[in-house]
Amino acid sequence: MHIIFTITTLPYQRKQLNRISCLKDSDGRIVEGDARVGRIAHDYFVHLFATQGVINEEDILLGVDKCIIDLMNTDLDRPFTKEDIFSALLLMSPLKASGEDGLGAVFYQHFWHILGDEVAGYCIGLLNGEFPINLINHTYIVLIPKVKSPRSMMNFCPISLCNVLYKIASNALVNRFQEVLQFCIDEAQSAFVPGRPISDNIVAAYEFFHSMKNRTSGNEGSFALKLDMSKAYDRIE
Repeated sequence: MHIIFTITTLPYQRKQLNRISCLKDSDGRIVEGDARVGRIAHDYFVHLFATQGVINEEDILLGVDKCIIDLMNTDLDRPFTKEDIFSALLLMSPLKASGEDGLGAVFYQHFWHILGDEVAGYCIGLLNGEFPINLINHTYIVLIPKVKSPRSMMNFCPISLCNVLYKIASNALVNRFQEVLQFCIDEAQSAFVPGRPISDNIVAAYEFFHSMKNRTSGNEGSFALKLDMSKAYDRIE
């Protein structure tokens, strides 16, 4: 993966306040200078996005029940079409920030009658393994500060701005897998599956905390444990 770092464009006062002038390295020492600060950011994301290697994945998979039957798998393997690519493009927000190519989804949506055959042909070839993905796998990572005067990479919220062609192909895969996703994700997981808004978790958490805070009787207490998953869904394993 090719990664390019940038900082959001802000009004002058906020830009000065949120400017990354120094960061803490892995030993907790303050490091200054664009080159050295950039190296810390680079190493952080390389470690985050790189695989640590799986010793024996078969042992792990033995504990996972099979949920995709052969008929479903055959349907998932059906060839992609131009209509699949166009449907994936239409689901993209037209004005979201573009990636390295500088062209947002609105450009491809508006000029689909001109670019459609070429874009669809490339994305289908990419999904079929005919083209190497490294040609479009270039990503801007925009660092948005979560606190004033951030000193650690954990104090930033990273937003990835992928190439639009990359996102079109990814969305085509997502649309295909959504047909069977409800069979793979437990009913207790309130995300990923249409009709299960992740906001339900927030409402439930507030209800739990409200009940704990206002409980005034009884000998049995309650406690809450906050787990920091460290963006586990962004990791390879």
